[in-house]
Amino acid sequence: MRQAVKVDYDTYKSMERRLKILIGARWKDRGRAISAAKKQDELRKQFGFPVKGWNSTEELRKWRDSR
Repeated sequence: MRQAVKVDYDTYKSMERRLKILIGARWKDRGRAISAAKKQDELRKQFGFPVKGWNSTEELRKWRDSR
């Protein structure tokens, strides 16, 4: 292969790989995530300071395991 053809071929292959990644990637619903974060901020402002002895990580695990 000529050098120019090989360079064009390599560029084509990398573009093809990128396109496969983009098409195959799962798109997340960012709107839902943003609205959930806003709701959390509202609740945090409403209830104020954190409760002593309460671990949010443990609470989340408890809810996830209960499903």
